[in-house]
Amino acid sequence: MIKTNLLFLLKPKADLVYLFDDCTLRQAMEKMKAHRYSVVPVINHEGKYVRTISEGDLLAYFIDNKLDFEQSDNIKLSDVPSYRSYKLGEISAEPKDILDIIMGQNFVPLADDQGTFIGIVTRQSVMKAFIKDLEEQ
Repeated sequence: MIKTNLLFLLKPKADLVYLFDDCTLRQAMEKMKAHRYSVVPVINHEGKYVRTISEGDLLAYFIDNKLDFEQSDNIKLSDVPSYRSYKLGEISAEPKDILDIIMGQNFVPLADDQGTFIGIVTRQSVMKAFIKDLEEQ
């Protein structure tokens, strides 16, 4: 079992790419392409976690609505549905609680007890911590 505190596994918000919920579809696509991310957390301007969006969500919206790229400047990200729900973790959670979530997601977005987005825990960081703990036994 992982003995490490989640704070040691946390990639802080300041080091991450994230989107604001009022950005346009075009801004979201350009940012995701520039950083080569296929899944990105979405927050509001108060810093609260809103959801996680994937390039599959963006593509499905384009296809379903028969959009061209120029139209993407007029669509807010908040209008684009997510086809998959990413679970949010709390910083006060035990590392073992994150294991169930991380099995089905590339990362777990973490919020403080006020719901403010503080960063993510990646599947890779959890696996490294798990291996380290096994080696120490």
